[in-house]
Amino acid sequence: DGKIFDVKNCINNAKVSSKIDYCGGIVGKIENSTSWGPQVTGIIGCENNGEINGGSYTSGIIGYMHIGGGMGGGATVDNNVNKASVTGKIYTGGIIGWNNYTINITSAQNLGAITGDSYVGGIIGYGSSTTLNGITNEQSVNGLFYVGGIAGLAEKCIGCNNTATITATSYDDERSATGLGGIAGLLDAA
Repeated sequence: DGKIFDVKNCINNAKVSSKIDYCGGIVGKIENSTSWGPQVTGIIGCENNGEINGGSYTSGIIGYMHIGGGMGGGATVDNNVNKASVTGKIYTGGIIGWNNYTINITSAQNLGAITGDSYVGGIIGYGSSTTLNGITNEQSVNGLFYVGGIAGLAEKCIGCNNTATITATSYDDERSATGLGGIAGLLDAA
């Protein structure tokens, strides 16, 4: 309970490949969902230079991030960069594949091509309650649907910049939407 931990100034230079889920250049899965006390995590100054290939929840830095609980939660995700290609399935991103609790991602940069199925983003694939600030994507992002230069899905983007081609090749029949954007496939506020 009340876990506080940091991952700082870590660099991956090797290829990471998995046929299953939760694949990341730095961390495959971070889960801290206790119901008591603060859960504070810092992912700061990390860099991925190795090609990443995985299933769902795949990214250059963190594949899956679940930080929360009844009395707090949150994370600092600051100054991280992905410089290599990332290929995954659902929830694929350059920095984070999936996050469902309140976090701020600041000063992140993606310099590698990102390819996935749905919820695919240059920085984050799926980021419910995620705010992105000062973010840059400079490489192509390709997926079926809910594809964005910065996020497949996010809550807020402030000062986000995409300079690359974003491609969606399919359609979500359930929601009658493709969800394709230079910044986000789905966005609650901008």
